[in-house]
Amino acid sequence: MGTASIAMSSGHVLFNERRFWGMYEAILTLPVSRSAYLLSKILWVMTLSMGQLLFILLLGIPLIEGFYCANIFLVLLSILLGGICFCSLIMPVASLTKSAAAFYGITAFISLPIMLCSSAFYPLKAMPFWVKAIAYLNSMTYMANIARAGFAGSGGSEIFFEILILCFFTAFFFAIGIISLKRIRV
Repeated sequence: MGTASIAMSSGHVLFNERRFWGMYEAILTLPVSRSAYLLSKILWVMTLSMGQLLFILLLGIPLIEGFYCANIFLVLLSILLGGICFCSLIMPVASLTKSAAAFYGITAFISLPIMLCSSAFYPLKAMPFWVKAIAYLNSMTYMANIARAGFAGSGGSEIFFEILILCFFTAFFFAIGIISLKRIRV
């Protein structure tokens, strides 16, 4: 969830760069493509998310008895794919909204259901049918399940299938993010 929050804040930076600071237009005068701009935002999200994970691991392992990370690769993969997915998801909102009130309203409207209608807080088996249906269409569910499997050491073919679904969500939202950045007129 921290990765999703950090990724959502990257949209805030783009919104401010466009509306208040005028930096986005200055960046576009450089020989840099808009997809490179999106990738730089994703790299920023990844750096903060990896720092957050490192902090959790360094703090959690000595302080919490029984705390360990069985498969760090799955945890890193979930953070990587989730960061790209959520950063790309918020870019169209940041690039198309005209006012700060609209941007923050839409961001809150998107982020709260994403976090609450996923398996991040409670298992899918305990959800009502209608929430479970939303959770299966939610990329946060797959990100949380992959990270949970990495920490717990579980996995198998189910996790491989969830990685493929998260890869699909990531590619889909990345394509939408690039298209939305190309629609911005300077």
